[in-house]
Amino acid sequence: MLQWLQWLRLHQLLLLLQLLQLRLLLRSLLLLQSLQSRLLLRWLQWLRLLQLLLLLQSLRSRLLLRSLQLLQSLQWLQLLRSLQSLQLLLLLRSLRLLLLLLLLRSLQWLQWLQLLRWLLSLQWLLLLRSLQLHQLLQSHRSLQLHQSLQLLQSLLLLLLLR
Repeated sequence: MLQWLQWLRLHQLLLLLQLLQLRLLLRSLLLLQSLQSRLLLRWLQWLRLLQLLLLLQSLRSRLLLRSLQLLQSLQWLQLLRSLQSLQLLLLLRSLRLLLLLLLLRSLQWLQWLQLLRWLLSLQWLLLLRSLQLHQLLQSHRSLQLHQSLQLLQSLLLLLLLR
């Protein structure tokens, strides 16, 4: 971006230099009285047209610079919005954790132990289901694995039923 700005600045300076050269040329043409008036008027018209073209180029470069600056500001705004949404998500997560902690504190000791036991049993059930899926996927490979998984499953169910 800095190089682009430097290039635009250099381009503007070159345009200004060309404009000054044209003005000097215009002045020198005005000083020449040996030329006919019609020829002089035509040159003046051409020079004014060139001046207008140079001015138009300068305005285009300024407009391009402004649009680049606006684009940068929009990108910064998008970045700030995404950071704000991330902060909001983190705040929601921390609130969830806080509510969970408050819930756990409000439970009595036995209720907390029951909840813990229930979570562990749920975890074991999920493990059993994943083992069953694994068993179904690899049942054609080994019969011993199948038998050992069944044994493990029955042991876990016995533990859960206690």
